[in-house]
Amino acid sequence: MKDYFQNIATQLGLDFSYAPNSYQNLNTFDTDNPLSKFMLFPMRIRRGVASSSSYESFKTYSSSFMVLEKDVFDNSYEEMFDTPITNAYAIISAVEAYFECDNSKVIQNWDIEEVYNLFDMNATGLLVTFTIQDYD
Repeated sequence: MKDYFQNIATQLGLDFSYAPNSYQNLNTFDTDNPLSKFMLFPMRIRRGVASSSSYESFKTYSSSFMVLEKDVFDNSYEEMFDTPITNAYAIISAVEAYFECDNSKVIQNWDIEEVYNLFDMNATGLLVTFTIQDYD
């Protein structure tokens, strides 16, 4: 699933990282590419079988990711919402579209939360907590 998200981020032109929250704080924005970052956190994986009469197995992945842009610490809420948050919503919609086109990966839970002035880089964007069932 990590590779799946990384592929999506790459196709969308995002800077991808996969690490725990404590490491993500060490990330910085590349001055040559100040666009959005896609930060995926480690996943919890649960294995299962579709039903007692079926041998179709699946994995359920639970985790979260953030889509962030560098922001100015002193911006008003309206300024933060107008650019980083609005851009992040568009990116999240594009990520969802990849899953809608892939019948083997089903989103079961997709919670979105706005986040502001995170980490040392003053990043603003969206945190998505998800549960995805993978039948591959």
